Amino acid sequence: MLFQALFLLIFLSSMLTWFPSMRWSPFGRLIVSLSEPLLQPFRKVVGMVRLGNIYLDLSPIALLLTAFIIITVLGKIIAVIF
Repeated sequence: MLFQALFLLIFLSSMLTWFPSMRWSPFGRLIVSLSEPLLQPFRKVVGMVRLGNIYLDLSPIALLLTAFIIITVLGKIIAVIF
């Protein structure tokens, strides 16, 4: 459930980059204020990937992959303990 909520938050944040005017709506500001503190450390590590004239931000993928691994490992540890 935690991963699903994180996925939805990051998905919505990524979609807001396609609609810049939505970022400044109350809903957009809420999504950005919740997602940016999570994405910022990954942006420093992963950076942007350039494909011709297009730059891709891979930090959402890195964040979701890291969260999935952590949640999976914690789930297995908890299953072994209990």
